[in-house]
Amino acid sequence: MKFDRSWIEINLDNFRDNLEQLKQHLDPDVKIMQIVKADAYGHGAYQISKAALDCGISMLGVANIDEGILLRYQGIKAPILILSPAFTEEIIGIIENDLIPSISTPEFAGELNRIARKRSIKVKVHINIDTGIGRSGIELEKGIDFIKQIQTLDYLEIDGIYSHYAASENDKNFTRIQLDRFRNLLKELNFQPKYVHIANSSGILLISDKICNLVRTGLLAYGIYSDQSLKKEIDLKPVMTFKSQISQIKSARKGDSIGYNRTYKAEKDIRYAIVPVGYADGYDYLLSNKGLVLIGDEIYPVIGKVSMDMIAIDIGETDVVKNGDEVVLLGGNREELRAEYVSNLYKGSAYEILCQLGRRAKRFYLEKEKIKSTSPLLRREFVSLDYSDNKLNSIIESAIEQRLQ
Repeated sequence: MKFDRSWIEINLDNFRDNLEQLKQHLDPDVKIMQIVKADAYGHGAYQISKAALDCGISMLGVANIDEGILLRYQGIKAPILILSPAFTEEIIGIIENDLIPSISTPEFAGELNRIARKRSIKVKVHINIDTGIGRSGIELEKGIDFIKQIQTLDYLEIDGIYSHYAASENDKNFTRIQLDRFRNLLKELNFQPKYVHIANSSGILLISDKICNLVRTGLLAYGIYSDQSLKKEIDLKPVMTFKSQISQIKSARKGDSIGYNRTYKAEKDIRYAIVPVGYADGYDYLLSNKGLVLIGDEIYPVIGKVSMDMIAIDIGETDVVKNGDEVVLLGGNREELRAEYVSNLYKGSAYEILCQLGRRAKRFYLEKEKIKSTSPLLRREFVSLDYSDNKLNSIIESAIEQRLQ
């Protein structure tokens, strides 16, 4: 790993431990859907999916058809639900890759049924009911009529009905209102779908319900608290650690400026370190003059503006820090480097910083402190369908030439 300018370590043991902790808050017969959208919040959708399936989860959740197709291409066979609304142009891809779409409009449902009939195949769907989040989903007051309409479509199978909490981590009153709305809708059904789900990670901990048989685990499974109040409910371990190394040690005299636009001026003689990571790597520009890093056992501040490819670290007058020393930018065991803490430094979101970190970093997947696998740079798997025949032939020839030297 020390040959890389930056890298991400994904601790699969911590991920499994977090899942087991969440399971302790569930009845034994409640199933789990692991959310792996946005490349599993930057952790790597394939590897997280494999680890989650090994832990006995029943389903995976993605944001769009491309994320689902990639998992299928990588050999994942488990049921995959597309959580965001799909387009009619994506229906053939949904069917051919055995993905489960979320249904919230009659137009999409009708076209899906038409294409399914033409192919003589029955497609599983989950109906999304908007109980108060105000995003996608059929409006609550139209929910029952919409469900009845879907029941008349012979080539669609209602595999699940679900909704989504708007603020389960910090607004119990509104969360209970949403749950009551969902419960009342379900009472009007004339059938029992296989899956009923509304709870996200925070809902699992804070809101007890006896009407759902499936929950969706997201941020908490990755060891990040969506609200600090949840710390008293569960003990989580961060799964992701973002690291780099010092590329240069420099000195500055009192009054010298460091970085673009001279936003930092030394108040005394200091030594500082350059780390080859910047906003192009997902280390947020808003961490300029605010970020913190760990070198050895000490926390040091980021000074000056975060540039595209570098940051500067104030190491004071110490001579302990050396060129090549490992630098922890996020994660690990220090509270100051948890995603929740780091993102709060610039009033950002822990979700965001996890998704954007390590755009140029290779990921290393660890089990029992040993590297189990790695993921390519730029976090992009090779998918042959992305290329024309001519381009694909060129790639194959180039790869063979490289291997044969």
